[in-house]
Amino acid sequence: MEVKHITFIIGSLGRGGAERVISNLANYYARRGKRVDVILLLNDLIEYDMEKTIRIIPLCNPQKSRMQMFPLWVWKIRNYIKEEKPQLLISFIARINIITIIAKMCLNVKLIVSERNDPRYDGQGILVKRLSDCLYVKADHIVFQSREVQSLYPKRIQENSTVILNPVNVIKRDKSIEQKHRIITMGRLARQKNHRLLIRAFENVAEKNREYELYIYGEGSLRAELEELVRNSRCADRIHLPGLTSDVEKELKSGEIFVLSSDFEGLSNALLEAMAAGLPCISTMCAGSREVIRNGVSGLLVPIGNQRGLEEALQKLIDHKELRERLSQGALRESVRFTMENVVAEWDRLIHQDFVET
Repeated sequence: MEVKHITFIIGSLGRGGAERVISNLANYYARRGKRVDVILLLNDLIEYDMEKTIRIIPLCNPQKSRMQMFPLWVWKIRNYIKEEKPQLLISFIARINIITIIAKMCLNVKLIVSERNDPRYDGQGILVKRLSDCLYVKADHIVFQSREVQSLYPKRIQENSTVILNPVNVIKRDKSIEQKHRIITMGRLARQKNHRLLIRAFENVAEKNREYELYIYGEGSLRAELEELVRNSRCADRIHLPGLTSDVEKELKSGEIFVLSSDFEGLSNALLEAMAAGLPCISTMCAGSREVIRNGVSGLLVPIGNQRGLEEALQKLIDHKELRERLSQGALRESVRFTMENVVAEWDRLIHQDFVET
């Protein structure tokens, strides 16, 4: 039996890792002639290019609190399922997953939920964690981004789950583009990403490497705080906060080193894209990173929050061109695992073999 109608459920389609994965999957299935709907619960923001055949269904009301919206979301999703009869629901992010599981109870529709972050650190709280542990067993399947996060859940959930990496587009390095002495990172300007650590580390490394500059692409609530930190640094003219970029490919091609300084992740899309572009990468040892980077082979890993370790890794890559080239090749070999083609094939197997045929 073929799946012809798939519905994705998420908070919004604003810039974010989970949102990017859903946009990629939704576009892929729409191009294959599937009927694809995307339900938005938090806001109607759309910052990704979506195929014209995809129907966006906002079920949001900014005038009401999330607590007030909870019963309305459940009621509206149930009505949608009854009226539109999708064959498969795919929801992302813990709170959205809980709402979706409750909404589809006793209704004849398959459901895959996907956990997109590290529940130990992402602010879920005790209630959400306990509800996840209790309710995820009622989903038809659970998708995790890393084995480490998968291992945090009860055995009965682990046994009904799969680890699937995020799909990214391969970005080929263009030798005609000048490789500038740029250290770059991409991610929300938020506590989780710990850009402060990267700025502090770069400040020390930059003193004896005056040709290097740091670019931090992204927007978020910490912009003013980070701008002040940059202004007060010893190399303010070489640290840039250009905001969001509409051309990720161009920036990755012109970079020399990529750094992920996060305190925690589910699995960083930005890191995967940098590896797929062949950049030598440094990452903190957060969940996900340790499963795509083999230290010294496809990148360098440093302890979370360790400024000294990050400084030493940066200096090592700056000093040794041959190491940068070796890690670049290692990253490209590793990135075969998370190309769009291979990851979508895993989703296809999960959807068509594990669900429709059972």
